[in-house]
Amino acid sequence: MQVSNPPLGDQALLYLKQVVTNCGHVERQQLLHYLENVGNFDIVGHSPRHISTQILKYFTPQELCKLREVSRRWNLKATDNELWQAHSVSYSMLPESHHLKSQTDFDQESAFPVYHDLFRRGMTTAKNWETFGSKRYEYHFHMGPVLSLLALDSSRIASGDIDGTIHVWNMRRQAYVDRIHAHKSHVSCLARSADVLASGSSDKSIVIHSLPDLKLKTRLVGHEAPVTSLAFGECGSYEGILFSGSVDRSIRIWNIWTGSGSGSGKDSGNNDERFGGGGDGSGACIRVLWGQENTILSLVYISPFQLTQDQTPFERQAVASNRAGWLLSGSTDRTMFLWDLQKSKRDKPRVSHSVMEVHGPVTALSLYAEWNNCSMNDQTPPSNPYVKARHPISIPPFVVCAGQMDPTVTLWSIPTLAPTKVESPISHNGTIWAIECAPIHSKIITVSGDRTVQVWNLKAPKTVMLLEGFDSAVVSCSISTQEDLLCIGMESGAIVVYNLQEFENSTGD
Repeated sequence: MQVSNPPLGDQALLYLKQVVTNCGHVERQQLLHYLENVGNFDIVGHSPRHISTQILKYFTPQELCKLREVSRRWNLKATDNELWQAHSVSYSMLPESHHLKSQTDFDQESAFPVYHDLFRRGMTTAKNWETFGSKRYEYHFHMGPVLSLLALDSSRIASGDIDGTIHVWNMRRQAYVDRIHAHKSHVSCLARSADVLASGSSDKSIVIHSLPDLKLKTRLVGHEAPVTSLAFGECGSYEGILFSGSVDRSIRIWNIWTGSGSGSGKDSGNNDERFGGGGDGSGACIRVLWGQENTILSLVYISPFQLTQDQTPFERQAVASNRAGWLLSGSTDRTMFLWDLQKSKRDKPRVSHSVMEVHGPVTALSLYAEWNNCSMNDQTPPSNPYVKARHPISIPPFVVCAGQMDPTVTLWSIPTLAPTKVESPISHNGTIWAIECAPIHSKIITVSGDRTVQVWNLKAPKTVMLLEGFDSAVVSCSISTQEDLLCIGMESGAIVVYNLQEFENSTGD
C-alpha cells in the first residue's frame, strides 16, 4: 500500500476512510497492528530528554504536577530542571537575567529537581501567608523567656537565653547546630549584618560572632548598663556599622571592624560626650548619642529611599538631602527620636523629628519598606497567584509603633514622623512586645502578652488573622529575609516556628 501527499485539515478523516476502504485484508491487518503499536507507545516516558522537554513545555505548572502521577518516568520528565527553571522566571521567582541553562547542562536524568523544588516552595509560601496552613514546629531549648530571636536565613535560627548562651539550629535538617557561650547574663537582643551576628546582654557587653563558624570575633564594652537593642546600618558609610541602645539612656555607634573592641567615648579629645565624643573613628565606639531620658528599648535603621509622588514637598526635600539614612529610637520615656545620620559616620547625627507622649513606654518598633521586594516581570499575567500574592502595594515607607499601655499599633510616616491616616485593625488584650513587617507579602505581625499573634494583611486593610494556641505570653518574633520562616518566642521558653514553605498535611504539589 502506497500513500503519497495525504491531505491536511478537515479532509484528513475522509481521506483516511478512503485509504482503509481501498486496503486489502492483509493490508488492513498490518494497518491495525501499526495503530495498536503507536497507541501503546509512551512518547513522553521513552523519548529522549530533549524531545520530552519540548512536548511538556506546553503544559502549565498545574498540569505538570498532575502528569507526575502517571508513572515514575513521567515524574522524572515532569520535574525536569529546564522546564521549571523557565516557569520560575515567568513567575518572577527568578530574575529575567537568570541564565537559562541549555539542554546539555541537564544530562543526568537522576539530577535533583532544583527548580521544581524552588517553584513548589515559593507557591507554598505565598499560599501559607494567606491561610497559615503551614507546618508548625515547637522547640524547648531555653531555661527562661525567649527575649531575643533571629531568623538568620531560610534555615538557621538563633535565640538568646537567660544564662548568656545563644542557641543555633537548622530548620531544614531539624538539627541542633551549636550552643554559643557568649555572655554572663541573659541575651536581650540579636542583630545580623552580612556574615556577622551581634548579641547584646544585660552584662553590659556586645559580642560579635562570625556566622560561618559561629566563633567570637570581638567584644564591645562601653555601656554602663544592660544593652537592650541592636541595629546594623545597611547603606553607604554606615554599612556594617552597629547601633546599640541601653538602660544607661545612650545610643552608641560602633565600627566593629576597627579598634580594640572597648571604647567608652569618654576620652576622645575635647568633644562633649553628650554630643558623641570621639568622632575620629579611631576606636570601636565612634560616637555616643544622648537625648532620651530613659531606657532605649528599640532601634531601627532606615536606609535612604527614593522620592515618591505621595510625599509632601517638605518630605521630598528631607529624602533628597539624605544619603546615609536615619536611625529611629524608642524609649521608656514615651518618646521616639529620628536621628538624621547626615552624609558620613564622621558627621554628628542630629534629631530631625521626634514624637512625644506615646501611649506608654515604646515596647516595639518596626519599619515597613517595600524596597527589599523582588521586581516583578511586566509580561507576567496579573492572574498569576504567586505574583499576585507578592505584588507590592506601592506605598511610602512607614514605622509601626506599639506602647506598653496601648494594645494597638500606630503608623508614622518617614521621614517626618507624622501620623498616617491609616487606622490599624490590630487590637490585643495585652502589651504588644514585638512587631515584624513582611513587605514581600504585605503583612504586619504583632505578638502580645495575651498569648496571641496577629497578622495584618495590608492588601485588605481591615483583615487580621489570629494565631493562637501558645502556652504563655508571646514576647519575641522574627521573620527570615525571604519570609519563608516565622519564629515566635514565648515567656515559658518555648519557640514556635512556622515553616511557610511546607503545608501541614501536604502529600504532594
